[in-house]
Amino acid sequence: MRQVYLDNITPGNQINKISFYNNTSGFVAFRDWIGFSSDSGRTFTQKNITNGNTNLNGFNVNFLFGFGINGVKAFDQNNIIAYGDYGFVPAILKSTDGGNTFTVRYHSQFNSLELRTGITDIIFPQNNGIGYAVDADRVLKTTNQGLNWSVVKIDPARYFTNLEAVDNNVVFAISTKFETNKVYRTVNAGISWQDLPLPVGVAAKVRSLFFLDFSTGWINMYDNDNHDFVYKTTDAGLNWVLQNNVYAHSVSLGKFKFTDANVGFGLSFQNKVLKTLNGGGIWEALPRDNNFTYLEYSHNDLQCNTSNQLWAGGGHGFLEISNNGGGTPIPQAYFLIDTVGVSATNNVNLTNYSRTGYTYKWYKNNTYIGNTFNANYIHNVNSYLDSIKLVVFNGVRSDSTTKYQYFNVPAPPLPTITSFNPLIGNTGNTINIYGTNFIGVSAVKFGGVNATSFTVISPT
Repeated sequence: MRQVYLDNITPGNQINKISFYNNTSGFVAFRDWIGFSSDSGRTFTQKNITNGNTNLNGFNVNFLFGFGINGVKAFDQNNIIAYGDYGFVPAILKSTDGGNTFTVRYHSQFNSLELRTGITDIIFPQNNGIGYAVDADRVLKTTNQGLNWSVVKIDPARYFTNLEAVDNNVVFAISTKFETNKVYRTVNAGISWQDLPLPVGVAAKVRSLFFLDFSTGWINMYDNDNHDFVYKTTDAGLNWVLQNNVYAHSVSLGKFKFTDANVGFGLSFQNKVLKTLNGGGIWEALPRDNNFTYLEYSHNDLQCNTSNQLWAGGGHGFLEISNNGGGTPIPQAYFLIDTVGVSATNNVNLTNYSRTGYTYKWYKNNTYIGNTFNANYIHNVNSYLDSIKLVVFNGVRSDSTTKYQYFNVPAPPLPTITSFNPLIGNTGNTINIYGTNFIGVSAVKFGGVNATSFTVISPT
């Protein structure tokens, strides 16, 4: 991932949406303006949305609040749609001259007494005239590239956040808000909507969703402990299969896209872009030509034109690009310690959840114990703590993870005395004492008086 842009003037001018219509040209929705680029995002021509260049019913708009930009959709250099709100009243604008002037094509709120959100997302699944939009309460549809919009789904206060689609007919309306978490699906272009079947028995919320085609899709769920469960379906959501072991590899995964059944890209904390090569089971960070971070901001949007070209952008107007699929992912060491049966056999199994094909080295208490994919060792019953470290190496970069395993160490049995010789003695005499469990004895006393010295010869 290579840095191509950073807003050095206004740190808060974050990127909300990326919309490149070919490999070099497109528009990016910043918080404060929409930018046009013809060099893949290295430079931008600012397109401001003002009352003076926005038309409503033949007149310049005169709303008290300016237009809040949530996103942009670009069809080509001239035809773009901007979406957001005027004072939380959902609004959609269209431009046919590359963002120099705009026309308000939709301006409506569901409940005139409540201001919830603006338009939060717009998609045109097949990049033609049919598109969908969402605000807090509704799903909208256009059949003429945004000139007119109609409501096709109402769910008051659902707080829809985003849309995903397979084509013009199969569309998903998603609320990732914790209190109103929900996924609706239409398979008939918005005529009817049903709940998408979610993984059964999972007490978790939807964080993100993506479908590659009608049958193959992924959903990322998170629980109250912020464990992320990545599931995959190959039968349109009838059955979901967990891809990652959340205790070995709990990835914080935001928006993600797959380019085929195995390869996917996703956003994570602190501007990380992750990549999976095995269908979502293992996610590894992509290398960067920078270490840029800004407060707790991260990337907000991800666009994958092909399996090789992708953009990611977010806080501080920071934009990254890759033209080689993100390069070789940075190896990540993931494993679990299995102590089942250790009380009977003292055998501890180490299960590796890292990607295959690396070089592996295992260490117990900083002592090398093996280089196989999985490993095991015999635990010392007198030790209550083992530190286990796994090092993975891909020939260029390495990563290591250390985990600590605690054990119950039983208290040693009490010593017993069976005899001693001689039976009678004076101060300074040597007395031989016989019995059991003498290892670990810390004191010997005669009539309550400490012996001058003692030596444990054996347990008996």
